[in-house]
Formats: sequence, structure tokens, C-alpha cells
Amino acid sequence: MRIPSVRLPSYLLRRQALLVFAALCMLLVVGPAVFVKHRKPVNVKRPDKVRPPKPEVPPSLQELRLHPEPLPQGSLGKFHLLLFAPNTSLSLCKTVLTASVLGYPVPTLLQSNETFDLSEPFGGGRHAAKINSTLQWLDAQPASAGEDIVLMVDAYGAFNYYDIPVGIDAYSQAELWFQLPLEVLLMRYNAINARANEDLERRLGRAYKAEHLKQTVVFGSSKRCAPNLPQSVACYAMPESPLSPDLYGVNTDTVVGHSKYSSQRQRYLNSAFVMGPIADVRRIYQRAAHKMESLLKQAEANQHSHGPDFTHVGSDQFVFQEILGEQEFQREAMRRRHLSFSDKAKGLSKNRPTLIEGTVIDDILNPSFTHETMELKTDNEDEFSIGLDYWSDLGQQTMDSEHDSRWITYNRPIAEQLTQRRSFDCPPHATGTIPEHMLNTSIPRAAISDASQFSPMRGWDEIALYTNLCLDTIPVILHHNGIQKHRDDAWPQLWLQPHGRRLVEEVLARGDGGDGSTIGQKGGVYTEDGKYKGWNDLCPVALEPELYRDTADYE
Repeated sequence: MRIPSVRLPSYLLRRQALLVFAALCMLLVVGPAVFVKHRKPVNVKRPDKVRPPKPEVPPSLQELRLHPEPLPQGSLGKFHLLLFAPNTSLSLCKTVLTASVLGYPVPTLLQSNETFDLSEPFGGGRHAAKINSTLQWLDAQPASAGEDIVLMVDAYGAFNYYDIPVGIDAYSQAELWFQLPLEVLLMRYNAINARANEDLERRLGRAYKAEHLKQTVVFGSSKRCAPNLPQSVACYAMPESPLSPDLYGVNTDTVVGHSKYSSQRQRYLNSAFVMGPIADVRRIYQRAAHKMESLLKQAEANQHSHGPDFTHVGSDQFVFQEILGEQEFQREAMRRRHLSFSDKAKGLSKNRPTLIEGTVIDDILNPSFTHETMELKTDNEDEFSIGLDYWSDLGQQTMDSEHDSRWITYNRPIAEQLTQRRSFDCPPHATGTIPEHMLNTSIPRAAISDASQFSPMRGWDEIALYTNLCLDTIPVILHHNGIQKHRDDAWPQLWLQPHGRRLVEEVLARGDGGDGSTIGQKGGVYTEDGKYKGWNDLCPVALEPELYRDTADYE
């Protein structure tokens, strides 16, 4: 049945349209309010409650440059420490104290009973004794220990220079202190060699692999080529320093500065310490002993005069710098010998010019000034895998560098500690950040036993650390070979010195056993004949006032 459609009156249609329109208007007005009411409220902070972002801590330049890797297991037990020092001296006691607290093995004391007249030629025999006694120890080690790492430090004296303005006495006895633990030293040694070998491959090109070149032995670095003469192969053959060419601003590598050498970049060898595998270090000392013997014969023939033009004041440093200069001369010869045709077409047959004390070295193999000549060799007999600690990652010497470093406490704003900089000082690059590889060590907290009644050792950022401001480097070793008064003032600033007496007591209380691979073993030394000499015999009571500075004289 069909339902008929009903047509609404026109007035009802108009009313229906008005109702629909009104409903739509209600939705447009009320709907958003209802929707917003049921949403999760947004917590908008007032401007006065918004915290500014924390400033980013700049990374340590030392950490970025080195990237030290963790040590392989057992590395600490394959390390040997040699000290060349007199039998009993204050400087030796400072070295042994700092080494014992920081986890270094019991050192072997070389040539301890000898006395030398430093005013005599060749240091009265001291330089030859240093080389020969070290070589005797190296020769006595078994072949199985060839890859063990040895660190030889000179805790005897600093007099290796011939132009010291204030006389020998102010420099005759150097002091060498350890600031950081053994594990940091070994990590940095590995990292230095890894980076150096990358740099060697870039510098020497095809010769690097063809001649099987590498760096395994690290000597300290210096700003001056002394006591060798600038025209000797020991000096003019040295490659350009890898440090920044504007390290001291416009004065870099000029005689303008606090002294003649203070604005020089570290480029030359310093024999205060040498570190490397026993087998490789032995080869170097064998060559050094041969050279020293020749120098002594020349001196005797010349009635102990300075001898030929290129053997001015023979010393162990003179000998080692000459060995390094000869190595670098032959490396440059190897580089040129292995150049490809395209390399020669690019003009790589000569080195980039460098400067030594203002003199241009236009060609390492044949500089255009009167110079010591050197034979070009086709074998590797002058290759000793030697490199330098350019950035002072292992050790910082104070001679010519007194203004480069400062004691910095890293939990304090760095800017507050960089005041009173002088016009000849380097632009400071210290970031105020502790290198990450230092933070992962147990020292300094573990230097004190849990039962101790005092707690001077905190985190690394809470104690003053000797820092090279020019390089943003915290060295492991402080080699005070500058003026005596400066090292006397610096000793109480070393973080462990104010607690030295109690630290020694704790070291001694830990027993006489052990292999020296952990913190605080005996606190003494081994003599050359293998006998042990304890702390009380090594450092008698007479040295305690200056060593500890806790008596009435220093209060």
C-alpha cells in the first residue's frame, strides 16, 4: 500500500531551517570550549621559572688529542723503573716518595755510590756513568723481557747545558716528581706512539712501510738543541715541531720572550727520561756507549778541551740528541728515495724550510750554511724508533717553560686561576676539564687506606695539578731542571707533599712483599746488585725537615 507524501506548510519549513542553523551556531561556540576543558592541561612555565640551560663543559684538549685506550691485562707487572741518582739525596727521596704513593714498582737505583765533579769536562764522568750503568742493567735482562717497558729517569742533576747565566750550582741537582699514577703513564705512552706512527706515515709517505719505520721509544722534549751546536746534524736535521705555529702568538720560535728560548716550541730531545721496550732501549744505549767512548778519546787527545767544532761539551744529552739527529737525517733520505715520479713532479724532493734560532734550514740533507756533513746510507743502522714527548704528556721540564704552567684546581672556574698573565706568556688554552682517562683511575682516593685517620686525597678535580696552560696538558712527571728556588717553592704545592710523612708511614705499613705492580709496596729501592735498601736507610732523619716540612721550622 503506498503511503502518500505529506507536504509541510512553508512556515514549518522556515522554522525547521532556523532550528538547524541555531544548533550549528551552538556547536561552533560551545564545542571548542568543551573540547579544551577535557584536554590534559598544558603546564606553561612562567618566564621567571624557566631555568637557563647548563653551560657545556669543553672537552679536555689532551683527551681529544690522545684518545688513550685501556691497558691490556698484566701491563702494570711488565714495567720497570730505573733511577740514576746519588746514594742519598733530598731530590732522590722526593722521587721515591711520589713514585711509591702513586703505584710505581720499587725502582732500581743506578750508580748510587759515585760522586762526580760537575765542573770537570763531561760532568766529571757522570754522563758516561749514566749511559754505562743503564746499559749494564739492560744487558742483564733476559730475552723474554724484551717487550717489557722500562722508564729511566735522571734524578741526579740537570746540568746538561753550557750557557747557563747563573752558574752550575743553581742547576746541578734536578728534581723529578711523579704527579699521576703508573696506569696513566702507560696509557699515554701507548697513545703517544699510536699517534706518532700515524704522523710518521703522513710525513714519510711510502718510506714508512717500505723501511718498516715506527716509534716505540719516547724521550723528553726541550725547547733548545743543547749542548749541541746549531750547525750540527743533531740540530739542523730535526723535523718541524708538531705544536701549533702560533703557540706564543707572533713571538713563536723567536728570541722574543721571557728568555732566549721561552717562546720556542718543544722540538729537541731532553734526556731526563726515556721510556720504551727494553730491547729497543738497549740498542739506543749500545750506540750511546760507543759514541761516548769516542768522545772521551777525542777529549783525551785534545787534553780535555772542547775538541772539534761539533763536539762541544759532551754529555749524555749531547749523545742522545746526536743519535736522534742522525736518525732524522736518514729518515728524510729514505723519504726522498721512495718518492714516486708524480711526487717528484709535485716538488716533494725537498723538505719544507724550517728555522733554527732564526737561521733558515732550506734543505735538511744539505743546508746552505756551514754545517756538519752526514753520509747518506742505504741501510737502517741509524734507525732507533725514537720520538719525543712534544706535548709534555709524560713529563714537563721547567727550564725555559716556567711561565707555561700553573697549579690548577679543576673544580674551580678556570678563568679565576688564569689571572696575572704577562705579555710574553702564551695564550692560555686550558679548558678546565680533567681528561677522561684520568677520571677512570683509582688514585688519588686509593692512596689512603680506609683505616687512615686523615683524608687529604679527594677526586682529581679537588686537588691542585701542575698544568701546561699553553697545551692544556697535565703531565705525569714534573722535571724541575730550572732555578733551584722555583722547585723549592713548588714542592709543597704538589698534592701529596703536605701529607708526605703519613703517606710514607702507610706505604711502609703495607708490608715488604709484592711485585711492585700495585700501590705502595716497600717504599725503598733496589741497588744495582739487587739488594733492597729501605726507606729509613735511603732517606735519613736529617732530610725530613725539608722533605715533609711539618716541623716547627716550617710551621
